Amino acid sequence: MIQDIAPCVFSNEYSASLPCDDDPVFAIHAARVLVRIAHASSEQAPDSASEGPVNRIALPSAADVWFEGNNATLMPIRLFSIDDQSYYLAFPVERESEPLELSGFEWIRARTLMAAEPIHVRLAISTALQLSEWYDTNRMCGRCGTPMARSAKHRVLECPTCENSVYPRINPAVIVAVRYEDSLLMIKYAGPDAYRHRALIAGFCEIGETAEQTVAREVMEEAGVHVKNIRYVTSQPWGFASDLLLGFVCDLDGSPEIHRDDEELSYAEWVPRESIFEEDDQVSLTRHLIAAFKRGDL
Repeated sequence: MIQDIAPCVFSNEYSASLPCDDDPVFAIHAARVLVRIAHASSEQAPDSASEGPVNRIALPSAADVWFEGNNATLMPIRLFSIDDQSYYLAFPVERESEPLELSGFEWIRARTLMAAEPIHVRLAISTALQLSEWYDTNRMCGRCGTPMARSAKHRVLECPTCENSVYPRINPAVIVAVRYEDSLLMIKYAGPDAYRHRALIAGFCEIGETAEQTVAREVMEEAGVHVKNIRYVTSQPWGFASDLLLGFVCDLDGSPEIHRDDEELSYAEWVPRESIFEEDDQVSLTRHLIAAFKRGDL
């Protein structure tokens, strides 16, 4: 999955240090990342509007972004490290700043980089996107309206007026593999911007609700069936939406007749194990669970 980057080691330890010239930098604008790319096909010319497959990518360095201090509109914020390499965010001082333009680099939608190499850059992109969104949406104190300040010691934004503290947001959500005999409940979400491929039922945990209760509620709301034997499998950080995804497996309890929520889903079927063609994409928890069921491991 996206967090499985061994032998590389991800560390989210906070530091207020400034970048060295060769440290890689994330410039993020409208859910796009500024990168230098090499497409899977040498015949496919780089295009800033491209949504096609991407092979290897490179981030600009601090020297590229802040050459001789030429860009005072971007503030460097250290995000995390992978092995001994620190990664930084070029954070716009003003929200309405024009996107950074660098020769040889282009703006690519972050979601299309989930298959990019090297493999550890996928986790880096996802986490950078999450932190960039958090910094941007908490520029002002939600309690009193004062500009927030970054702590020198911890990853927290603090209000100098009312002492309100804001930590990075993490949204807990469940991904559910529902079994019925030798079949898996697979769905497709409705809507023009929905994920187009077959997936598993998923949903966010609500206030006052356990993750297991979320599993039962979401399956009932979306597919209209009851479940039992709810068991936690594994989890995944998913920074593209600031989520912590909790993977569960459970069994049908009662009638297998599906009553699909047409507003949420365009498809919901019991798919026999031998009819599942999806493979583990080494990125998402959804595909990881589907592939595990297909192999007979779930």
